[in-house]
Amino acid sequence: MTRLPLSARFIATIAVVVGVQLVTSHLVEAARPLTKTKFDPSAKQVEMFEAMKSGEIAVKPIAKDPFGGKLLMKNETDEPISVKLPTSFVVAPLAQFGGGGGGGGQQGGGQGGGQQQSQGGGGGQQGGGGQQGGGGGGFFSIPPNKTLSVPYVSVCLEHGKADPHPRSEYVVIPAEKFTSDPVLLTLIEMIGTGKMNPAAAQAAAWHVSDGMSWQQLAAKKYDRVAIADTPYFSHAQLMGAQQVFATAQHIAKEGGLYANTKATQESKPRAAR
Repeated sequence: MTRLPLSARFIATIAVVVGVQLVTSHLVEAARPLTKTKFDPSAKQVEMFEAMKSGEIAVKPIAKDPFGGKLLMKNETDEPISVKLPTSFVVAPLAQFGGGGGGGGQQGGGQGGGQQQSQGGGGGQQGGGGQQGGGGGGFFSIPPNKTLSVPYVSVCLEHGKADPHPRSEYVVIPAEKFTSDPVLLTLIEMIGTGKMNPAAAQAAAWHVSDGMSWQQLAAKKYDRVAIADTPYFSHAQLMGAQQVFATAQHIAKEGGLYANTKATQESKPRAAR
């Protein structure tokens, strides 16, 4: 067998290493979720929860912190699909709501414990028709067998449990499966617009979901080691929370934040499939 000169063997080794790196890089890039796609008006349009039920898409929530995270939406079909993000939803711990259970937690203590809180919110401006991430009229187009990462905004809904974090397993469920309280449902819709002060929204949410009084919220403090306890909410944030709560009450009496839009949609004749 003819042995290659040392220099030739060195070049061949480098070529193999570079080739492997290029292939690996390509595979990593192919597996990485998309963050932006162009809206495809010719793609089939589906509502997120209906598409999850039919198996056309799979959705994996990843909570970044109490105030948001991202939904990894995978198109499980061989055709492009445009997904309509709901105006609101709840990201809940898999162990607690994996079976689609309902009801908010009524934990009134300080934050801690082993189980994470559920989050309520929505896709921010995107859910209302923004263009970020491929939205067209609130739709996100996903190529065949690809995954799209869609950010969401939220607050926590179960005081007394640990803050959400990326390592925990979650499921996304309709807000109506978490609670039947019209004020809380409206508040979750309001939070889902992405236009609210996060701290004020959080205080209002715990006031509704866990029955915490404004006095209890004002007394809540950060408990940190070797650092003086500081208030969790400022006076201004609590004043804002009370205004948010009053607004949610009023809107709930009127049928919800999107009452007119829903009434218009329900009055339209359904197109034949």
